[in-house]
Amino acid sequence: MTLIPVPPSPRGIEDSTTEPGLKGLLDLLGDHPSFQQLLNMLASPGGIQPLGVMDAAKPYLLASLWNHTSTPIIVVVPRPEDARTLHDHLSGYLGDGAELYLFPEPEVLPFERILTEALTTNQRLSALAALHRQALGYVASSVAHEHKAPIIVASASAAIFKTISPESFREGCHILETGSRLRVSDMLERWVRLGFQRDDNVESPGTFSSRLPVRIELWGDEIESMRLFDPGTQRSVAPVDRIEIIPAREILPRMSPPDVIEEAIRALDIDGCRADVQQRFEDDLESLLAGTIEEDLALYNGVVNHAGLLEHAPPGTILVVDRQDDVQREIRELADRAQHLRSTRESGGDLPRDFPLPQVVWNEFEEAASQFHRLPIESWADDNGGLGFGYADSYFGHPERFVQELPQLLKEGHRVVVVTRYPGRVVELLSDAGISVSAVPRLDHAPGPGETRVVSGFLGRGWSLPLGASTLTIFTDTELFGIAKERRSRSRRPVRREAFLSELVPGSFVVHIDHGVASFAGTIQMDSDGEPREYLVLEYAEADKLYVPTDQLGRISPYVATTDRPPVLTRLGTADWSRTKERVKHSAQEMARELLELYAARQVTQGHAFSPDSMWQQELEDSFPYEETVDQRRTIYEMKYEMEQSHP
Repeated sequence: MTLIPVPPSPRGIEDSTTEPGLKGLLDLLGDHPSFQQLLNMLASPGGIQPLGVMDAAKPYLLASLWNHTSTPIIVVVPRPEDARTLHDHLSGYLGDGAELYLFPEPEVLPFERILTEALTTNQRLSALAALHRQALGYVASSVAHEHKAPIIVASASAAIFKTISPESFREGCHILETGSRLRVSDMLERWVRLGFQRDDNVESPGTFSSRLPVRIELWGDEIESMRLFDPGTQRSVAPVDRIEIIPAREILPRMSPPDVIEEAIRALDIDGCRADVQQRFEDDLESLLAGTIEEDLALYNGVVNHAGLLEHAPPGTILVVDRQDDVQREIRELADRAQHLRSTRESGGDLPRDFPLPQVVWNEFEEAASQFHRLPIESWADDNGGLGFGYADSYFGHPERFVQELPQLLKEGHRVVVVTRYPGRVVELLSDAGISVSAVPRLDHAPGPGETRVVSGFLGRGWSLPLGASTLTIFTDTELFGIAKERRSRSRRPVRREAFLSELVPGSFVVHIDHGVASFAGTIQMDSDGEPREYLVLEYAEADKLYVPTDQLGRISPYVATTDRPPVLTRLGTADWSRTKERVKHSAQEMARELLELYAARQVTQGHAFSPDSMWQQELEDSFPYEETVDQRRTIYEMKYEMEQSHP
């Protein structure tokens, strides 16, 4: 028997992007006199003068503010990329599991009929749920962090985009617990009103299959058990006793009072629209009243919804506005662009006159913001007027200089923390210089004066802060190596197993695992046991047809070939497909035999074993400006493992 060696599973590849957290540093700012003064001002009525803070230190200030307060914090920044960057850096301080939320902006233009992507909607609604939990008097079991008040980061465009009203949102929220009783038909109807869609396989937020992303088992009308499950594999993961259900969409006409919707519809003036546009709007508005409109909901966001993010914040919320003039300018420009687009479409007869905007304007935002404790912060190059933050020294890609100067910093009482993607490399450099330190995955306690810590993680830039007799100094990869790898934007859209069907048109070729190659002819509704079911129609050779229920999609795949020549269709009721599968099976076995012989020959042949990575190899790889994906890291690891073996 020939045993083919398999590379050991590389630890850390799957979860290398998780943030360890620097929570141990957050308590240090609590004793700072200027920070205590800031907390006192936020607890008192009245405005606060803008606080100047260097950009690199803003995440630490906000994380410390969250750590020392018990009220929600909403941070509004000018642009979407600012929000994503701040969210990533806050995650570096707070770690995974904190009540930290990114409130994203829908990626649709005003007055488009395109639905907002499901995961974007889910992120927005999850942030709203965090704001409402205290008002609703419960905290979901999924929230494991001991600090329950959320901190929410939003761009100006995200904060002003209209969303579901606070009253409708609270009405839609409810809790399910094991042992409680429910009427299934009523519950399913309620979920449909909340925007959920029924689906045979739950794979994305906002769908259910007589179950949610939690599998619910009933004994009669009593909830016997609930288990989390993986949407990708549909397998149960862990039991839960309590789950929180929130609305699945932001635009829910059936959750709004009928008289409000009717009044908004009556206010629409469609007389100036073209005849075909008038007819479409009349049909849409009728469907809107009935709550049956689906695809065109985004167009009617301003008709159905009137609230922004701030309307959902409870009393006592701290509103942090970063670069207030830029935020105001961004909101005004967004409103100007939306109004210009509205005027253009009105003049073309494509939109009713004075159609409601899908976002609140600056005056409405300012009025809502006046209800909260507001902390304006500005970007200062030197933080002499604020808390005293300063820049950490930069070594411009020469970490050996940092190693040389570190002993003097420690002698002067500095608390030094190195946050790096390459902790092993930093520890090796320090060890070669006689400085004994080990890397830690998270920092639960701050270093004392004259101590240093190396933490695996990511921050954009470092900074320093005098703390009485000592100074806290944060170094990052930017200061040490001259570069910090940028994170790639993660695709938020899940890939569904049956996604290829949405691309099929009549005449496309498919393969049924049991019946062979066919031509897709479309879908048809037929009764089965007295209930209508949808079937795929597959046409085979000699005009034979096969009707496949849509719940058997897993048995169909697209036909893939190396040429554009159309395939020969299989004949139903013959052995053609069985013979084809037998030939493929024989070919696969032959290929497997050849591979076994090849790997066996490799095992007995002496080759050249490359040495493990050196520090220079690591530096070369670290110079690549982007963070590798999980698949890229796995492939690189497996290739290096093979190259380091003594066989070819």
